[in-house]
Amino acid sequence: MVKGENTSTMDRRRSQGFQLPRVTDGQSTPVHNSMDGRNDPMHVYESVDMPTVEECRIRATQSQHGDGAEKVHHSHHHRTKHEREQFEDRLRTGQVTQKDIETLHGYLTLEKKEKNVLGDLDTADIEIDVTGRKTGGQPRRVSGMQTLLRTTGHDRKPHEAFVELEELTKNGEQMEWKETARWIKFEENVDQDSNRWGKPHVASLTFHSLLELKKGLEKGTVLLDLQRFDLQSIAQAVVENMVMTDQLKQEDSSKVLTALLLQHRHQHQQQQQQQSAGIMRRLSSKKRRKIVVSSDNIGYNGESEGIGNGGLKTDGSKDMKKDPHGMEAALDEQESDIKSRIPEGAEATNVLVGTLDDLEDSVLAFVRLSKGCNLGQVSEVSIPVRFLFVMLGPSKYKESYHQVGRSIATLMSDQAFHDVAYRAESREDLLTAINEFLEDTVVLPPGNWDRNVLLPILIAQSRAIALRRKMAKAASSSHSEGDTALLRTGIFFGGLFQDIKRRGKFYLSDFSDGFNLHSLFASLFLYFTLFATNIAFGGLLEDKTEGWLGLTEVIVSASACSIILGLFAGQPMMIIGATGPILVFEQSIYDFCKTYDVEFLTWRCWIGFWVMIILFGVVALEGCFLIKYFTRFTEDIFELLISAIFIYEPIALLIKLYKKNPLTRGELKTSSGGSDGKLEGEPNTALLSTILVLGTFFVAFYMRKFRTSHFFGKRSRRLVSDSSVVVAMVLMAVIDFALGDKVITPHVSINNPLTDGFRPTHKDREWFINPGGMNRSMSMGWIFAAIIPAIFVGILLFMETEMTGVLLSKKEHKLQKGPGYNLDLVVVGMLSFGCSLMGLPWMCADTVRSASHVNALSIWSTSHAPGEKPHIIEVKEQRITNILIHVLSGLSILLAPGLHLIPIPVFFGVLLYLGVCSMYGLQMMDRFIMLFMPSKHHPDVGYVRKVRTSKIHIFTVIQTLSLAFLVAVKLTPLAPSFPFFIMCLIPLRKLLTKFYTEEELEELDNSESEEEDSDFEL
Repeated sequence: MVKGENTSTMDRRRSQGFQLPRVTDGQSTPVHNSMDGRNDPMHVYESVDMPTVEECRIRATQSQHGDGAEKVHHSHHHRTKHEREQFEDRLRTGQVTQKDIETLHGYLTLEKKEKNVLGDLDTADIEIDVTGRKTGGQPRRVSGMQTLLRTTGHDRKPHEAFVELEELTKNGEQMEWKETARWIKFEENVDQDSNRWGKPHVASLTFHSLLELKKGLEKGTVLLDLQRFDLQSIAQAVVENMVMTDQLKQEDSSKVLTALLLQHRHQHQQQQQQQSAGIMRRLSSKKRRKIVVSSDNIGYNGESEGIGNGGLKTDGSKDMKKDPHGMEAALDEQESDIKSRIPEGAEATNVLVGTLDDLEDSVLAFVRLSKGCNLGQVSEVSIPVRFLFVMLGPSKYKESYHQVGRSIATLMSDQAFHDVAYRAESREDLLTAINEFLEDTVVLPPGNWDRNVLLPILIAQSRAIALRRKMAKAASSSHSEGDTALLRTGIFFGGLFQDIKRRGKFYLSDFSDGFNLHSLFASLFLYFTLFATNIAFGGLLEDKTEGWLGLTEVIVSASACSIILGLFAGQPMMIIGATGPILVFEQSIYDFCKTYDVEFLTWRCWIGFWVMIILFGVVALEGCFLIKYFTRFTEDIFELLISAIFIYEPIALLIKLYKKNPLTRGELKTSSGGSDGKLEGEPNTALLSTILVLGTFFVAFYMRKFRTSHFFGKRSRRLVSDSSVVVAMVLMAVIDFALGDKVITPHVSINNPLTDGFRPTHKDREWFINPGGMNRSMSMGWIFAAIIPAIFVGILLFMETEMTGVLLSKKEHKLQKGPGYNLDLVVVGMLSFGCSLMGLPWMCADTVRSASHVNALSIWSTSHAPGEKPHIIEVKEQRITNILIHVLSGLSILLAPGLHLIPIPVFFGVLLYLGVCSMYGLQMMDRFIMLFMPSKHHPDVGYVRKVRTSKIHIFTVIQTLSLAFLVAVKLTPLAPSFPFFIMCLIPLRKLLTKFYTEEELEELDNSESEEEDSDFEL
């Protein structure tokens, strides 16, 4: 019995006195035919391999619609459409003749030799005997799934996905496919009320729709690697398979085919189509065509020309105005702006769902083409279409079709299922992938749930999936280059040689990669931020050392050292400059020298010499690996110490100004003791200084937060945020300048090189410092005594340089050229001695400014899915920006007349801003705040879930006491020795292993952020 025929049809044929050879799974069984009332047992049909109706239609279709491949011309290839239709009618009605069977048998044998789409039918191994029995060969099961022309030439490599959901809707008197949703990673729905795209969101599916989809794929049409490359032939193949698998009645096939070939209208075309409604335009014959569709074929009243045999009638010359029920597909050439978000090489999946009232049951088809092909305006953007999903049925299940369409679209946007869909060999592979998807699915019971109640469930599920991916990735990954760069070679200066070898091969590219507009704009942008910071430290250092080290020296030192570092460093992305801990050292050493009557700059010269020797020794012994022992426990304390220094200095300045300029006016004093002399105390000075400090802080702080606001575009927000320090300083300087001489405020002092010549800040010193002594000789005792502060300075430079290198080498920065820990330390050591000889401040690596440098040179994704966080594609690793920034900074000394206008309190406001901002993101600060919170309000992070609250608080208290001790040391004459106490934190951290398990310390002292463990974002 031919599939698709019912019992009544077969009974009718038997009553007419003849029988068709029974076709079962591609075989024919001989039967006796009754002719003229006589039974002739000797009269039998010769038994042959009977092809399925599906195979006959495929071959007939291929003979009429070529797929672009070279055709082999035979006589049976020239069968006319009328003859093909007659043969199909005879095949369906059972009136096939012996001649037809023999012709088809020879036809299939010939096609087997040509290795065409029916190559799976192995007719060479089949023998036919006169009794009608078939020997040899394997029976082939007829089902709704086909893998056509299964060869290795097909592209099975998964591409990025763009999924579009379209629903069959009525537009006026005509039907069309209207876009209602799309997926790249997240779902976007068309808001029907406002007629615009809604916000991207994670798709939430009903469990019933997933089950219905699974049932549909079990029984529906599944065509894998279909070799059809135009919409009409694809639709015909789908409809024919639906008929063969008893999904669709033959009389309904033309209606389904007509529906599949209707016009597609996308959301970005909506506005233009509304404006041009009712206006008929002439279309180019190359890119546009007129499509006439009979509306009564899909269940709507109207008279039109019929569509024979399920075909689509096209007429490019007939005037559409003559047909009042016709439809013209006025397709706009302009594409949607979503194309810029679609990754290069992506392929589209089109999901078509809708209702046809003439259908009794729903029909479903999943199609994977053998290669991506452009189907015109089927997709919203002009990218190859690889997958098609069709589901049509009666209108009583309309909402179910919509949900099933969302389900398959969400599956195709899921990376795991998407990869399986490309590589699937059978229907079972797709069903298995759905089962795996269901295993990772969370089903929520119905109810009016609060968002805050659901968040922990969603976060836990997201982290569980992310943890499995992370473990799988860790099992197959090896150590990063940043880790291997810290390994010891066992050779004297072995690490240095490895760094030179590693970075040497990129030296020329470090320059060539910097000649681009992105690097130029980053240089100009960072120049203002770094220069403002150097000015702030210069003004502060001048105040602490009474002019022996001042603004001029800071500008010269930062420029010269950074240019040399950019030329020879192992990690040229590192930014060095004046930092808070170095400032503490400079002040402490100056106070010590002033107390013991030692020449400050001369003794600094010997300290710098011993620092260079110490750092060379560390490199020679490959001591850079010690940085691995500086865990988050130590890093957080050190970072908070720097923040505390930055916050303390502005407060100390204001206290000093209030003491010198009290709010109550004192007595007038004159040099002769009279009562009409110059006033020393100015109460408005302290008030205005307070306004300038806090004003600089608040302007810079809130402009920085502008980056995460919803105003303007992304680039504009970033521009405003990154220029916050410069704008705050200029604004406060303008306020001070507007007041003129009405209020006296302290200003920076810097020599004007254009009028006074290029001279140091202090008039009693020169640019070169004599190591033997400036005014008196330096004794040998003081020379060797300089080793003690040199050890502390060396420890500080080692920590800052290596910690910055480790920070930049983290995988999220995606640096490709590798670090140079040992080479960086050698360059920093040489610069320390060079600065000492010239009487310049020591420059130290700065983690915050270095991270800003990398971020400014990062190329962020522009094709990420709507709703997805942008990610770094690459970083422009080069030496040009570091050099250019500090060349501009050095030339800025010519701006000395303008720098005189900036009040010193403005620089201290910058320090306050840096101190507060550097505390953000530190885990120690988060845990310190948790000390004063009920446990139910603690954040849902790893260490809260896996470590008892009491142990978390004890760990935090230990860190807080350590920080308080270091701050106390900083305020005493022991301040230069605070790096030694920082080193003592390493054994303290080791001691904690006796009271905490390894798992607990891993959570509390883990260097990876919580975001790295999950892709969930609130």
